[in-house]
Amino acid sequence: MVKRQLTRNEQTARQEERNQIAREIHDSVGHHLTALIMQLEVERLKAPSEESKQKLDELKKLAQSSLYDTREAVKALKSEETTGISAVIHLIRKLEAESQLRLSITMQPGVLGVNLSNQQSVAIYRTIQEALTNMMRHNCTRQANIEFHIVGGRDLRFQVGHPITKRVKIQEGFGLTNIRERLLEIHGQLTIHQAEDTFNLIAQFPLEDRYDN
Repeated sequence: MVKRQLTRNEQTARQEERNQIAREIHDSVGHHLTALIMQLEVERLKAPSEESKQKLDELKKLAQSSLYDTREAVKALKSEETTGISAVIHLIRKLEAESQLRLSITMQPGVLGVNLSNQQSVAIYRTIQEALTNMMRHNCTRQANIEFHIVGGRDLRFQVGHPITKRVKIQEGFGLTNIRERLLEIHGQLTIHQAEDTFNLIAQFPLEDRYDN
């Protein structure tokens, strides 16, 4: 009884902290991005050439995309913590519908019973999200395969693969660097592998808790 109460108190305190962070992000980053979008539109209307207008329009779209991501992050922080593979799959399917993707998701038996922390769940989703974002940005395909495996009964490995027509020159920017850091925080690693016609992003990390049989 006491243990359950302590757990509830801890969850309440953690959610209050997340709500506070969400408010701070909304009030600072959100407002600054909104102001930036408005200023870029003003400058676009005053631009002396079509080339300048196009460049400012691209910057405006980038700022709008960042604002959308910020709002999604705020919503996620305000919501109750949702963990586990099932919750991750739900978010992936939502992303699939919003971005008009065609995703094939396969899981080795036992994966659905894996116990994940919130940090692990977020790392999985953000890694897959980044892989799909890069796929849409650098390739003409919107089709990908996502696989989950348990390795040696102690690690979770997942990968995102999609077809390519030629080898991709990899330049790791903020997105992939951020993913590597997320995985390092849960003692995991990221590997990128290219075959002749397939691009695979592979992540693996140790499970802190045993999975249910």
